[in-house]
Amino acid sequence: MTIALPSEVVTLKDFLSIVALAHNAAASYYGDSGEVTMEDTEYDALLDLIQESVDANPEWSTEDHVDELLFAISAGTVAGGGVHHEIPMLSLAKTTSLSEMAAFIESLPRGFVVVEPKVDGIASVAKYVDGVRVQVATRGDGQTGEDITSKIDALTVTGLPKTLATPATVEVRGEIYMSPDDFEFSNAARVAAGNAAFSNPRNATSGTVMRETARYAAKVSFAAYEFFGDIVEDSYTNRMNEASNLGFSVARDLLPESKDNNGVTTSIVDVVAEFGVARSNGEIAAPTDGCVVKVNSTKARNDLGSGSRTPRWAMAFKFDALRSVTRLVEIERAVGRTGNISYTAILEPVAVDGSIVGRATLHNAAFIAERDIRIGDKVVLYKAGDVIPRVDAPVLGARGENVVAYVPPTTCPECSEELDRSGAIWRCHTASCSVAAAISYAVSRDCLDVDGFSTAIADALVESGKATSLSDIFYFDQATLAALPMGTTSTGSTRLLGDTTAAKILAGLEASKSQSLARIVCSLGIKMTGRGMSRRLAAAFGSMDALVNATEREFLNKGIDAVGPARATAFVRGFSMMSEDITRMAAAGVKMVEEVAPATAEASDAPKPLAGMKVVVTGTVPGLSRNEAAEAVERLGGIPSGSVSKATSLVVVGEGAGSKAAKAEELGVRIMAAEEFAALAGVTA
Repeated sequence: MTIALPSEVVTLKDFLSIVALAHNAAASYYGDSGEVTMEDTEYDALLDLIQESVDANPEWSTEDHVDELLFAISAGTVAGGGVHHEIPMLSLAKTTSLSEMAAFIESLPRGFVVVEPKVDGIASVAKYVDGVRVQVATRGDGQTGEDITSKIDALTVTGLPKTLATPATVEVRGEIYMSPDDFEFSNAARVAAGNAAFSNPRNATSGTVMRETARYAAKVSFAAYEFFGDIVEDSYTNRMNEASNLGFSVARDLLPESKDNNGVTTSIVDVVAEFGVARSNGEIAAPTDGCVVKVNSTKARNDLGSGSRTPRWAMAFKFDALRSVTRLVEIERAVGRTGNISYTAILEPVAVDGSIVGRATLHNAAFIAERDIRIGDKVVLYKAGDVIPRVDAPVLGARGENVVAYVPPTTCPECSEELDRSGAIWRCHTASCSVAAAISYAVSRDCLDVDGFSTAIADALVESGKATSLSDIFYFDQATLAALPMGTTSTGSTRLLGDTTAAKILAGLEASKSQSLARIVCSLGIKMTGRGMSRRLAAAFGSMDALVNATEREFLNKGIDAVGPARATAFVRGFSMMSEDITRMAAAGVKMVEEVAPATAEASDAPKPLAGMKVVVTGTVPGLSRNEAAEAVERLGGIPSGSVSKATSLVVVGEGAGSKAAKAEELGVRIMAAEEFAALAGVTA
């Protein structure tokens, strides 16, 4: 996707539109769909613009999804977790210019500089105590990550031993990825188990590591790029030599043997350039999109320090995507998992970056029109993020007389209903066109929170015809779920979901019926209702009946933050389209009213303890997830925020709190212990 960003954002409406664009891009990149919706350089520019806009308008940071994007800006990802990183895992400054890389090296203190591949996988950290691996976690938001120890223990991992050669207590950081051999082995096992093949190593790594249940054998690899603990700390090369001696694979060893693995300031740019040639020739045994140049000396690193987003002692060089030219034969359309209409180029097969490509994405109808891409054109192909084949543009100089202009149909290719063409992405709002996506979203942690209800199960329900609408999930019995086909075993027999998993899901669905009205609203997946907006709607209307029957004028007159004409129109349309599901959910016992606690009912005019306060929660709150803590802030009358500033009224500090607590003290902002906040929110240990 090529995006045109304004030099500055003046209005809140425009700000929310670029936030939504960035959030969707991040969710696609870091999710398991393998879909890359924009180039890295475009994404980085978009995040910079969001940060500049928030700096100029601090009050905008409380809007939907903005806090999450600010985490992404500082850490290069979209979600944290329960494992605190004592030393933050920052992102890296990036460049695509060798001259800029040379200037960066020239600006460093005189001395030794090292270079290593920038591996494209899952950034992770592993901890060892007395030589035994005790924990593996993802990078998360840079401050906290998700514990994936049990998931890694279930895999065959090259380069990340369970026990070390000596009983050292250390922490190693690196990238979990799939080598070509890992990818071939894991994909074959996945297909044999009745699942669709992964399309690329990055997608396969994410899908394999983050899967809930290991239903087939899989292999991954690990490449270390940092090392701390009972080791020599004077230089990076000494640390990584020790890591290698203890049994870890290190990223620098992925450089071709003919290259200078350590490099020096006078030849490092040549090493980077030569690595790019090796990458183009398929000589690198890992998915990689660039190189990282680092200062070697620990003292020099400490002297240089780090900024809010990146260390000053390292820079990543990103290579251009590799390109090829072929002929566009036809354009196919399909309905995506969220109702979006996708466009796929059918091509004369051609080699692109080491693989034969016959199909490539064309983004959307606007992209095709803007680039004037026609059937029969010769087109330029590249791999976005070195993974997803994409059409860049037609070769206008080679355009023949027999090309045919493409006029995209305005109806859905599945149900023939008229498409919603109000945005750049055309969509079909017919529920039956994306039921699996609707179910997966509804049962997710931030909505109904049904543990064990995976995307694979949602897909199986839809593919088997057992679920044709969202509300169907509340009408299954255990026998039906237990008999759900979930692919095939290694012997070719049908694998069933089973009684244990079925019982767990049914218990979770039963419990979800008592979720807050805000979560029920969010679970409907109505356009422009996220977690924050769903909480506001539930608080303003109090019942699902009121929301279903509300007019655009009523949505506008409630005084709900960030609700303008476009959102009001979307809400009326969305609740109307979901009315049948809402009725069936209510009949199944799903709570459709925002309950008011007795004490509050007796003194409804009494002020709420956090009324009007801008509240930041940092660290872990006993008994509450991050989303639940935000819900508690709003329930107590406050406004959740993700950044500390002079406008902040209160900072709740729990275990694992980072720099936000220190900034609150520096600014003199009131601090509340997480335990006190939990008690205020009515959470008991």
